[in-house]
Amino acid sequence: MSFIKKAGVFVLAAISISLILVLSFSFTLNSFLYSQIYFQALEESGVYESLQNGIGSEELFFIYMPNGPKALFEDLFSKLMSYLRLETDILELKVQINEEKLRNFFLDYIGTLQQCSGNQDPFGEEPCLPEGIDVETYLDLYIESKNLNFFDETEVDLVNIYGIEEGSEGRLAIDSLREKISYFKTAHIISFIILIFILSLIFLLQKNTRKFLRTIGVITIVPAFALYIAIYYLSILRSENILPLNDLLTLSIYNAVKEVLSNKLMVCMIILLVVGISSMVLSFVVKQKQIPKKVVTSK
Repeated sequence: MSFIKKAGVFVLAAISISLILVLSFSFTLNSFLYSQIYFQALEESGVYESLQNGIGSEELFFIYMPNGPKALFEDLFSKLMSYLRLETDILELKVQINEEKLRNFFLDYIGTLQQCSGNQDPFGEEPCLPEGIDVETYLDLYIESKNLNFFDETEVDLVNIYGIEEGSEGRLAIDSLREKISYFKTAHIISFIILIFILSLIFLLQKNTRKFLRTIGVITIVPAFALYIAIYYLSILRSENILPLNDLLTLSIYNAVKEVLSNKLMVCMIILLVVGISSMVLSFVVKQKQIPKKVVTSK
């Protein structure tokens, strides 16, 4: 192989190693788009237990929770993360409501209103209770005047309540993050395609199966050792060196993130080592086909 070809293979191999490292870390970061890491942190920090003890297992204010607050939160959060991952284009965070309890909540509030004085609008910015009207009637009139439909359905969408409906500032912020995630996923796919293309170029330059397999071995084993170093330093990294962690929830999130990073990088390292070692072994087993030489006959 000429010097130029060897130099070309060296440069392409170096680029391949860099791409493999980028893909390994992007694969790891992609894990944070899934809910399980956050659920694990909440479980370890005792947040779920506190919610269960403080709220109970059936209702939160007027929200009906037949399976408890943990199941409700995980369902809503999973739907939000699914929207961020572009697996759905519809963001719905619907919860079941207890109509009777919701109505009683409003009735209790109306009971605290003062009587209207003078020409005060009973349904204005500062509502008041008109003389001669009981709280039940006032509530029905208020709902009608505001064109509300609280009691028409058994479900309510928290998207509208928390100001993240279509066109709101909250939705624009979420959609902006969603767009960045889309770019991240696209870059991930493009990097993988480029890697395959570069490996194909290396094979065309070498035109030798054994040499190509050895090159593949080097290209995969080198980043595997780089990942091992990253995993090692991640394992000895102390929490106090990163953040002033002074509460259990923050510490649990930190530990969960650290564990996910270590585990995912370990998976990538093992895969790269298996591919690298297998390629090296095969390079000694595979028989290289020899191109028959032309026989020159003298006339």
